[in-house]
Amino acid sequence: MRPLIEIKDLSYTYPDGNVALENVSLEVEERDCIGLIGPNGAGKSTLLLHLNGILRGSNQIQVDGLEITAETLPKIREKVALVFQDPEHQLFMPTVYDDTAFGPINLGWDKNKVNWQVDLALQEVDMLTAKHRSSHHLSFGEKKRIALATVLSMKPKILVLDEPSSNLDPKHRWEMIDLFKNLNITKLIATHDLEMVSTLCNKVALLNRGRLKAFGPAAEILGNKDLLVSYDLAKP
Repeated sequence: MRPLIEIKDLSYTYPDGNVALENVSLEVEERDCIGLIGPNGAGKSTLLLHLNGILRGSNQIQVDGLEITAETLPKIREKVALVFQDPEHQLFMPTVYDDTAFGPINLGWDKNKVNWQVDLALQEVDMLTAKHRSSHHLSFGEKKRIALATVLSMKPKILVLDEPSSNLDPKHRWEMIDLFKNLNITKLIATHDLEMVSTLCNKVALLNRGRLKAFGPAAEILGNKDLLVSYDLAKP
């Protein structure tokens, strides 16, 4: 069986000349939860932005058997859901319902299906009671949940998360981790939160300066203190 995601020799240089990714190859199996770790500037977020075609580098990427091209992007974006680090980037409609329904409506679903998926997604993130509230009047942690609901409502196969636990207090951080644990979906999580990675992920990819330095079972990578220390990911 072929991997759900195949990345071969992915390279990307930003317009200012900064090389963000260089010859990164990675395979993701269905139901994997992969932690993308590395110091600031390692290329984690840039890698995530390639998975649904927001960025297009020198590469070959296949998602669920489809190569990412201009023609396949609509299908790819139905399969790959990206949740940004800042929830404000995903919340722009008058109410929580409108934000959560935006994706399904644009997929052309009928009203009954849209309403069903909105309620289901909000239940998954424990925010159904906020359905008719303004997203912008919610707490930061609640906004994180609604941002997640806006993509879960489209029933993606792959969930891509950029620093999902950042700026959350300990209580809300663990609530978010528990929420992810209960989502039976392939996940890629770019984060500095190694405790979250240890709790959720079966595999870890370590990036540094745009290159993949290590990839393997989470216990093996996170248990290698010398490796983590060498990339400033653990105390010496």
